[in-house]
Amino acid sequence: TPHSLAELGGHREVVSVLAAWRRCREATRRIERLSITDAPGEESPEPQPLTPLAQAKDALRQEVLGKHQDDNFDMWEGIRLLQDVNAAESIDALCVLYNRLAQIERREERTRRHRRRRKEQLLMLLTVEPVAAEAETAATPVFSLGEKTGLDTEAVESEIKRHLDQAYHHFVGQTVNNMEFGRGKPTAGYPGLWHTSAGVPGVGSCSVFYYLDGEQGRIRVVGTGHHVGRAAYRLDYATGELGEAGRILRIA
Repeated sequence: TPHSLAELGGHREVVSVLAAWRRCREATRRIERLSITDAPGEESPEPQPLTPLAQAKDALRQEVLGKHQDDNFDMWEGIRLLQDVNAAESIDALCVLYNRLAQIERREERTRRHRRRRKEQLLMLLTVEPVAAEAETAATPVFSLGEKTGLDTEAVESEIKRHLDQAYHHFVGQTVNNMEFGRGKPTAGYPGLWHTSAGVPGVGSCSVFYYLDGEQGRIRVVGTGHHVGRAAYRLDYATGELGEAGRILRIA
């Protein structure tokens, strides 16, 4: 229903208007015109300050809705995830759901990418043109971190977690997704260096700094950590030009 969908999305103003309309309809047994700025029959109560859990729920809802808008996963899967977000009773439960969101997106994006490759290969065969060998190898990147090379996605996640406090482990999966699916940003002051972050505001995050060889499909991680402020990161692992672990890195 519109009411349940508004609740799932955390749209309090819409929920308030719909609830007022429903009360009015039940009292008068007829539908009245609604106004967003003037709910029928009564004044809206003063909004109460959000608890940290409510703020984290809002942030996670917006991320789920944003990824659904970008067509990153199935609508019904998104609705089920929003239901679980609304039912969560702790920050820890929300962190588990954040990690689940990363796994859903990874599965869906890889499936979509696999279908695109199959379609491209079929078109090449039908036009009697050779299939580009690098198209398949560049599909999923290969990672390196320190002395560890040739890492797949799951292996680099484990390596990042080794250097990161356990409180931030739930955010590693989405950060690795951002690297794999090309969502990184250039790092000001460090030519060729990219970075990406993922997390829930007020709860925690994971940030990774890396070099990207797009043609070879290789990603070299040179720093991991988490946000400690706007454009400021505490590095739990760092090498080369990033200095050493424990440093606060500030970028413009």
